[in-house]
Amino acid sequence: MVFGVGGFCGSYVKFYNYKLGVFQTYITNRKTLIFIEDGNSNKILISPERPEEFLNAVDQDKTI
Repeated sequence: MVFGVGGFCGSYVKFYNYKLGVFQTYITNRKTLIFIEDGNSNKILISPERPEEFLNAVDQDKTI
């Protein structure tokens, strides 16, 4: 872990992994994790409340 803030409602942590490099996390539920990497090498791990709906919206290029 490079930097982190955690609490009752969730956590924001910046991690370093030798395979993934540096990535940020925005997590409220560890059971619904989704890893996102954009074209600019930004990596984010999130936990949306409804992951299936989130992924469907991304697949359809909808604004989330």
